[in-house]
Amino acid sequence: MLETARGGILRRGLGWDWADIGVVTNITEDHIGQDGIESVKDLVEIKALIAERVREGGMLILNADDEESADLINRPAIAKTLRDIVFFSTQEANPIIQRHMDAGRTAYFLKDGWISESRKGSVEKLVETARLPVTINGTAEYQIQNAMAATAVARGMGMSGIMIAEALRTFNSYRNNQGRANIYRADEGFVVVDYGHNPKAIEVIGKMISQWGMRTTGIISFPGDRADEVIQAASKQAAKAFDRIIIKGDKGLRGRREGEVAEMMKRTIKANGGPKDITFEPDAYTAFEQAVSTIGANEVVVFFYEKLEPAKLILEKYHAVPTGSVLNIVASPITAGELA
Repeated sequence: MLETARGGILRRGLGWDWADIGVVTNITEDHIGQDGIESVKDLVEIKALIAERVREGGMLILNADDEESADLINRPAIAKTLRDIVFFSTQEANPIIQRHMDAGRTAYFLKDGWISESRKGSVEKLVETARLPVTINGTAEYQIQNAMAATAVARGMGMSGIMIAEALRTFNSYRNNQGRANIYRADEGFVVVDYGHNPKAIEVIGKMISQWGMRTTGIISFPGDRADEVIQAASKQAAKAFDRIIIKGDKGLRGRREGEVAEMMKRTIKANGGPKDITFEPDAYTAFEQAVSTIGANEVVVFFYEKLEPAKLILEKYHAVPTGSVLNIVASPITAGELA
């Protein structure tokens, strides 16, 4: 299995001619301002290549909750080739899912808290999302979508529902996907370390932590080579997500004057009802260490990092412990069972 990103396609092309199974999870605002990309439409033109190069008779898996992803089936290069189209959605009532099921085609969706599969009109519950560590007690909706996409791929490769459920129940973000929504228990609070670098990433992390009932601190910045509207869109999401914001400096200005991105973010956050507590710290890891060392009871600190290793050293310094849960251990002592 290969993950294929925008940069790889533009700079080196695809690493294969044809795929048996292709997945497009979403296409959202990102990298606009880079490599001649001026809009989401340009991103669609690039990422559609993954869908177009699924062989005839292969399987194309698309996110019915994401408009750009779902609409790929209407592209001529995709519509003219016979493939098994599979959709997934967090909403059983999604019209695309409903039409797909009515046609007897395969779809994945949430039903009563379970990832469920509809195939030829028959619905089977596969695994309860709250039992999947990556969903963090079911609060990480984007990870539920990822789990459904992975389920569809595994089914397409002939795996049984039992095997898939067991694999999803034992997949641990800290062990198996370091730096992506990893959660640590730090004193009486929690730290989330993530590589989020676009507006959608901040949105989904914000939606997740909003369900935890804690005070939230976000340590954020944005690359200077992104278009103004993308930086502003990310700032608007941060305004909704956090009770306190620390804007961190970037080592590389990427064509911006020093402090320009931070000033834009601060203005946008304030204009969109964000917290009054906004500070700037030129060094990202100084900002992170200050936040971890002073973390409060039932506070969650979210750090969108550039390099993971310096962040891990700070977490080790303050004896932060990786954990796969939040809701079940708030205000409880750390135990061996929490260790990832």
